[in-house]
Amino acid sequence: MAFLVKERTNAQYKITVKYEDGSPVPKADVSSFKVTLFNLDDDAQTILNSRSAQEQAPGFTGAITMGTIDGLVTFNLQPADNQIVAGSPNPHVRYERHRLIYDVTANGKRLVHQDELLVENTETVTS
Repeated sequence: MAFLVKERTNAQYKITVKYEDGSPVPKADVSSFKVTLFNLDDDAQTILNSRSAQEQAPGFTGAITMGTIDGLVTFNLQPADNQIVAGSPNPHVRYERHRLIYDVTANGKRLVHQDELLVENTETVTS
């Protein structure tokens, strides 16, 4: 299921990063945590807010934080993360699809989480 967010707003996206056995990944196990965010609805797959394999570990400072032992990752989405980019804005599109990817290395294992963000066009939609 996609995560719904209004364009150019703040939002909070949370997941728990887990190993294959279902146990949460402690922050101390993470050697790399890369975030990518791009537009699925244009051929160029435009990167949003410079988040192209943006490294977060080990500090997790800024918009993305990780719990010490529970694997809980909180991404405080900024307005620049939730902008409509396939037009200026495109008055015929109600939603734009963005892809969020977490590429995590923990204890030598690669764990990948991806989700679709549906960014709602808050401009007047015309037919």
